[in-house]
Amino acid sequence: MWQLASPRPSTAGAIRANLATVTGPGDVLPAMLCAEVAVAARLSQRDAAALTTSDAVRIIRAFGEHCSKASPLVEAQISIPEPELQHFLSELCERYGAGLHKKPRQRALTITAPRAFIDAALQPVLQGMLDVVIASRHDQARRLIAELRASAPPF
Repeated sequence: MWQLASPRPSTAGAIRANLATVTGPGDVLPAMLCAEVAVAARLSQRDAAALTTSDAVRIIRAFGEHCSKASPLVEAQISIPEPELQHFLSELCERYGAGLHKKPRQRALTITAPRAFIDAALQPVLQGMLDVVIASRHDQARRLIAELRASAPPF
């Protein structure tokens, strides 16, 4: 039932297209959710336009359950230096049923899930969402710099 419909570049292309629509802080969440829908559409071989966020979560969660039955759980370490972005990962793991913990004396977070789920679902969703957040931060910084330059007195 679960076969990848297309290689990852098409998902990355859909996510990049959504980055172009981020024009302000209010556009960040919809663009992040589009990343999730794009991955779910690829996993289910359905059209992304026909999926809602709830559908996407159900599809990704079902894919994770299928992977759990088909292959063993593995521990994958991921390093995300910013605490705010670590919360994204925590929320995604909770949302999809993957385990997340921090081992003693280690900075990296440890995800417990099947390797296929991490590679095909969790990593692309996380990367897509982080790309949106980082692009939004860069855009905000560019606007602040432009405002700072505009406020400078002429020499």
